[in-house]
Amino acid sequence: MFEVNKTNMDSMFQKDKLDEQLNLHKVSRDQLLRDTLGKKVKEFNNWKVKWSRLINKKSSDPHNFGLLELSELFADYFNKKRFNGLPYLSSTHFITRSCVIKVVGDFMQNGQIRERKLKEIWSLKVNENWVNHVGIIIKQGNLKGAVKFIKPLDLIRTSADYTLSIVRQKKTKTLYYGWLIPQSNGKYNIEDLSIISNKKISDIVTNIDIESSSKIEGIAFPKDNHWVVIKK
Repeated sequence: MFEVNKTNMDSMFQKDKLDEQLNLHKVSRDQLLRDTLGKKVKEFNNWKVKWSRLINKKSSDPHNFGLLELSELFADYFNKKRFNGLPYLSSTHFITRSCVIKVVGDFMQNGQIRERKLKEIWSLKVNENWVNHVGIIIKQGNLKGAVKFIKPLDLIRTSADYTLSIVRQKKTKTLYYGWLIPQSNGKYNIEDLSIISNKKISDIVTNIDIESSSKIEGIAFPKDNHWVVIKK
């Protein structure tokens, strides 16, 4: 359900991720170096040479010492510059390859999900946290354009019970989303709950058998450059 981005495969340091953060925060490479590794001219020039060697190091090169420390340093630097709810970068963000996952459906206003045909499926570059997940896109409302992440619908996951989840009905194969409420008879209700009061607004569907379930684990607002074309 996921592929590793083919870009920069032989490099231990993910320069595309660094360039993305530099552009996002409008920071130059020289400014990043000065802010993190040294402000004095001599220190700056020494670090500039070391940094160039590190970020251009190949996975086949010996002595990879320093890459993790560099990634941790840069992640801490950019995390302190977060704005508008940007996700935190992990300490290994700059040495972990990007992943490309499939966006396999669209949220509908009636509590169902329109499952995409194979030729309609999009691919999205995501943070390494979302390996082994798939995406569902929101195409209306104030969250229009956002993508929510779930684990593949390949089994009934008890972790989805009593949470905002997506399920596949056993009989009809229809996909529903809402709060998944197990029933004493082994069946399930899908409810629409108020975010503010946590009280039930309505039943989306009741007393159904399901063949798979997965809770919604996260959300992202992709930019245009996060949508990718996978070369066959």
